[in-house]
Amino acid sequence: MAITKVINELIDLNATDATKSLKMPTGAAYSGTADAGMVRNSSETGSQGSANVMQHFNGTDWKNYENLQGLPIVSTSAASNVASTSFTANGDLTNLGGGGNVSVGFYIGTDANYLNNTKHTVSTNASIGVYTFNATSLTVSTTYYINSFAINNFGEFVASQVTQATQAVATADPFGDGSGLALYLFENNLNDVSGNFSALTSSPAPRNIAYSASGKVNYALIGNGGDTTAVGTNGTFARIPRYNTTANYFSTTGCSGSVWINPSSITSFPYSIVIMSYYGDMAFNWSVGNGGQQNVSGAASQVNNGTAVSLNTFQQIGFTYATNGAFQFYLNGVADGSAFNVGTSGLNTGSTYGNGLAATSDNIGGTVSYYSWLGLMDNLRFFQKSLSSSEMLSLFNNP
Repeated sequence: MAITKVINELIDLNATDATKSLKMPTGAAYSGTADAGMVRNSSETGSQGSANVMQHFNGTDWKNYENLQGLPIVSTSAASNVASTSFTANGDLTNLGGGGNVSVGFYIGTDANYLNNTKHTVSTNASIGVYTFNATSLTVSTTYYINSFAINNFGEFVASQVTQATQAVATADPFGDGSGLALYLFENNLNDVSGNFSALTSSPAPRNIAYSASGKVNYALIGNGGDTTAVGTNGTFARIPRYNTTANYFSTTGCSGSVWINPSSITSFPYSIVIMSYYGDMAFNWSVGNGGQQNVSGAASQVNNGTAVSLNTFQQIGFTYATNGAFQFYLNGVADGSAFNVGTSGLNTGSTYGNGLAATSDNIGGTVSYYSWLGLMDNLRFFQKSLSSSEMLSLFNNP
């Protein structure tokens, strides 16, 4: 680039002072350095480019000097889909520069100096826009440093750094008191992370099971909504073992459930979106339907209570059942509606909404021949106690 252009950008040739002057935007503090010209102070805020980066004046405002060099420009956004051994790195290519094809990617590692981290190239012929990289095989509970980069014939531009800590190992017992029964992450399987209550493979086998990479955390179970009447065999269905075969077991311990849902449709059918046919003790269904509110039915009368869930976005729903029969719904970590009593008996004898399965198992996604879930489901948890309000909020804050 011609030196005169740089001079014209940095020096006000129309200044009345015979010695000329460096152009300075109003309200921004800049300092000179021996080898970098004018650099905006790190304490400054405002729209004039980035802090601690060489600046030039474009006739209106101060901008980052890299644009004059023909380099491509990228930025680094916060990581997403964070799990115990993986996350998604996110970058944005905003300027191709002036030097041929642009390669983009990320430096990812555990060193604050990006040069000591692993370089991952996402594309060697990138276009303007966002790009991602799925970082896997990471270490649990570890802080990682992420820098986006872009390369063309002029050289490499490395964006500012973001940090992301991987989660602790997913556990079915997050409170460490033995109350956690099961956790279904739906990471391309129907396994319970505790190893005790994974889906049964027969009588009947799981049906129409598929997964989406757009889960709340990584993958989610897809409910196909295949059964839209009270009798059908096309809906998403999986059967899991009963948690305890002792009669009235949860009447002495209480129980709770939590799940992240992203419904794509809600019909007017009762129990049209069955989250869980939960017959571990009380013979009740925990479901969403009737306008989008959570329901419980079975041993107790059908109850519609609280706020309708939203379509096409993830939200956490949950319930607690206490030993005195009190039942409470939750939405996004907060009690939803008032508590009501479903009683402490009625129990393991089956129910209208069990299709004869109450004596042996519980169901995910729908019953064997009833209305089935339509949308996504992720991180389904069950506990053998009535969670406190702070514990339910913790599950919302730490999915």
